[in-house]
Amino acid sequence: MTRKRPHFRYACLAAVLLGLAMGWSAQHYLSEAPGQAAAVPTVVAAHYIPAGTVLRPEILRVVMLPAAVVPPQAVRSPHEVLGRLVKVAIMPGEPILLPRLVPAGEQARNLRLPMLAALRDYAAAWYFDLHNLGQRLRIALGAQNLW
Repeated sequence: MTRKRPHFRYACLAAVLLGLAMGWSAQHYLSEAPGQAAAVPTVVAAHYIPAGTVLRPEILRVVMLPAAVVPPQAVRSPHEVLGRLVKVAIMPGEPILLPRLVPAGEQARNLRLPMLAALRDYAAAWYFDLHNLGQRLRIALGAQNLW
């Protein structure tokens, strides 16, 4: 029995044609893809902004982002947020969102009260743990002296 050898040239030609067809279809699909809507101005952080910082023009930047990727609560103009406090840290290039800012008219002391209350609770728990540890050590030492 003799077997016919596959034609290498035909296989290479078929692979090249299939690759061209796939490239053309991908380019056609991507050129008609939705989401290439107009860009909208969005205010982003120019560099890292720690919590409790007052927003100033030099730490903000306006960039054009596609409307599909801009969050609904993003700030469009830096004049909307100048002078407001930041509740949480903002990374460089991250859009400035209104829920991450202290509402206009509130003062910084409102931010610090919950932190002091949390520290007070932490200190009370720490003292309670140390007190219990001291009691356990005294009991252990007393029991050791009995034996």
